[in-house]
Amino acid sequence: MGLETIRVGVIGVGRGKSFMDGASTTAGMELVALCDSWESKLEEGGKQNGAATYTDYDQFLEHDMD
Repeated sequence: MGLETIRVGVIGVGRGKSFMDGASTTAGMELVALCDSWESKLEEGGKQNGAATYTDYDQFLEHDMD
């Protein structure tokens, strides 16, 4: 029986970078959304990780994630 992948989001692309880097399918996680007010780093992180990006916290929470 395999582990189910958990869809995660990260708030803060600066301090959250280590968590973003560690969220992998081998760890049982899929990074699906990022939230930050630092727009240039947010867009960069979204492109690198294939994750949706949000500057609005409430919209971020509405994203389909566990």
